[in-house]
Amino acid sequence: MKVRGGRGKNFYDAFEYLYSDFLEAIKDIQYTAKDVEDFYVALEGIPEIEIGSKVGLFLSALVNNGKEENHVLKLGQLGKKIDELCFHNIKNVTIKGNVGCGLGYMQEGKIHVMGSCGDSLGCNMKGGTITIGKGPNTGIDGFGQGMCNGKIIIKGDVDGPVGENMQGGTIIIFGSVGGSISSTFLPNSIVGHQMSGGEIHLFGKSNRTIDLVRNECIAGGKIFNKGKLIVDK
Repeated sequence: MKVRGGRGKNFYDAFEYLYSDFLEAIKDIQYTAKDVEDFYVALEGIPEIEIGSKVGLFLSALVNNGKEENHVLKLGQLGKKIDELCFHNIKNVTIKGNVGCGLGYMQEGKIHVMGSCGDSLGCNMKGGTITIGKGPNTGIDGFGQGMCNGKIIIKGDVDGPVGENMQGGTIIIFGSVGGSISSTFLPNSIVGHQMSGGEIHLFGKSNRTIDLVRNECIAGGKIFNKGKLIVDK
C-alpha cells in the first residue's frame, strides 16, 4: 500500500498515532480560534528544521477540536513552511502564506491557501474542498494521489504528477502542468497515472498537456483539456 506521495504505510500510521495522541491531550482544554493563531505566532523563534510534521499535526488537532468552524492561519508571519497541516480536517481554514508538504489529508470542510504549497497535497483526500491561489505551486511528489472524494482547485501552475492512483473526486487546474519535466524520460502519465475514477480538468495554456496524459496508464475516470474530453474510461 502506497500513501502520501510514495511514503510507506508505516510512515503514515505514525502520523495517525501522533494526531490521536494530540487530540487526547487537548480534549478537555478550552480555547478559541484566536488562541490557535497565537500558538503558531509563538513558533517564530524556532528553526524550521525543528518544526517538522509534529507542529502541523498538533495545529490540525487544535483546529479540529476547537468549537469554531472558521480558522485563519497567518503563516506568512513565520517565514516557515509547516508540513501536515489540516490533517483529518473537518473545519473551514484560510491559510495566508506558504505551506509545506502533506496539506489536506482531509474528511470535509474547506481549505483556502493564499500562497504556494509543497508536494503531497490532498493525498488520500476523502471529502471537502482545497483551493490554492495563483502562484508558484510546486508538487514534485504529486497532487491528489489516491484521493477518493472532494475537490482540489489549483489556480497556478503545478510542477509534478497530478491525480496518481486517483479513485474519485475532482481536480481542477487553471495553470500549466509538468513544469520542466520532460515526458520523454517519464514512461508514466504525469496526469492521472493509474487513476481509476474521478475527473481531472486542465485549463492551462501549455501545449505539452496532451504529451503528459498517457491513455494506456489510466484505468478509469475522465480527463478534460480546456473543456474537451480527452480520456473517458
